[in-house]
Amino acid sequence: MATEPRTSAAVPGKNLPYEASIPLAPFLLNPLIVVLLLLALWWRWPALERHIDGQDFGNLQLLKQDLPIVLLLAGLSFLFSRLGQAYAQFRLGHRPPRLVRQIIAGAVWLIGTGIAVGTLWDVPVGSLMTTSGLMVAVIGIALKNMISDLVNGITLPVKVGDWVEVAGMKGRVVEISWRATKLLHDQTSITIPNTFFSAQPIRNFSPETGYYIDTVRIVLPLTVTAYQAERILVGAAQQIEAIARLPNVPEARIIRFTDSGVEWELRFPVPDGRLGSAMRHQVQRAMLRDLYYSGIELPAAHVQLQRVADFTAPEREEMNFLSHIDLFGTLTHDELEQVCGRMRARLIQAGTPVVRQGDAGDSLFIVQEGLLVATIGANGSGTEVGRIRPGQFFGEMSLLTGAARSATVSPLVDSKVYEVDRDVIAPILQDRPEIAALMSRVLAERQLANAPKLASSTLMVAERDSLAQQILGHITALFRLPPKPPREAMI
Repeated sequence: MATEPRTSAAVPGKNLPYEASIPLAPFLLNPLIVVLLLLALWWRWPALERHIDGQDFGNLQLLKQDLPIVLLLAGLSFLFSRLGQAYAQFRLGHRPPRLVRQIIAGAVWLIGTGIAVGTLWDVPVGSLMTTSGLMVAVIGIALKNMISDLVNGITLPVKVGDWVEVAGMKGRVVEISWRATKLLHDQTSITIPNTFFSAQPIRNFSPETGYYIDTVRIVLPLTVTAYQAERILVGAAQQIEAIARLPNVPEARIIRFTDSGVEWELRFPVPDGRLGSAMRHQVQRAMLRDLYYSGIELPAAHVQLQRVADFTAPEREEMNFLSHIDLFGTLTHDELEQVCGRMRARLIQAGTPVVRQGDAGDSLFIVQEGLLVATIGANGSGTEVGRIRPGQFFGEMSLLTGAARSATVSPLVDSKVYEVDRDVIAPILQDRPEIAALMSRVLAERQLANAPKLASSTLMVAERDSLAQQILGHITALFRLPPKPPREAMI
């Protein structure tokens, strides 16, 4: 009957590393030197024996005669056990687990002992094994669980260093012994008997491809379209740098329809088993963030009563979304309504550039769903300089200063953006010129955030104020604003 696994706290500093290959030359040199010395002893033994013939060894007289042969067989057993371990390392590509090393050494020493007993002292080894069959059977029954653990330990489809999940327990394999396999996770050691381990379904998170596929499920309202759900979920996964570097692209699938909404499954690659929990947290965090900017509320577990006709709800969602954009943080409610009423929603397919580097432009774009990438270089195929996620914007310098587009921006996944033209912002700036100073400060802080850090906070403040004044000058000239806005707007 298999015993249940036991869990114990791991000792700090005992996080055993993966057993990498060891140099074979020094590994085999020591037993080879020992064998050569024992061969020399065996060759010179007759001369040495003449010096000790006068001494009485009593019952050890027979051992005195066979001592060099016994020592030589022991040395050969030592050498052949090392050769067996070296061959196992050659076949596996890494150092074999400790259990395999112990089995190889035990088998070699058992054979060596049998040869010594059978040839030197004329013990009938074959007859001894036959007549002791009953004893072997009794011992086998008594040690049934131990033998079962030993056999299953040899055939386990995992190796030291693999990240696995067995019976809901997840961790890195740090040791495979005669009786049990030890996992380590979050500084906690989990010891699982080999019989129990092999009887359970095993999930191995260390595939040959270098990554495995993890999943996150979420229920979205029925009002969310399939295209919108794919933009949000896939875009959230690709915001994680470790996931974006892998060749496998995240994908979203519909699992089933429920009374509260549609259950979706997001599949994304994870590069390493030890990062699984952290990757899931980052993906789910990005999902919640993007759902918030999209104005989507997750279905509640209870029935909600609401008015059937509410024609202003979409406008309120756009107002709420726009109020969280730092560039428009100084606008009043009426000014936000003015911008919301005239900005245009655009759905852009993945790979289609929204703006191209060097082109003229008079609008900015605010990302609500999806994920976009900014590149600089010939034809926009050069160096990636950043990624733009929901709640962020681009094109503001072209809108407010008339500068050419500084980068090519393209969606990595199908995305939804809002476009705000210069004609929308111009009346607001002309009515309240002090807004230009506030916007210039936001743009200066944004540009400094993307630049290398300055030596001190004092230099950073001075650089920000200087850059803000330059941007304000361009805005004032482009929109023909009064040359000196109120000073309190710069405070």
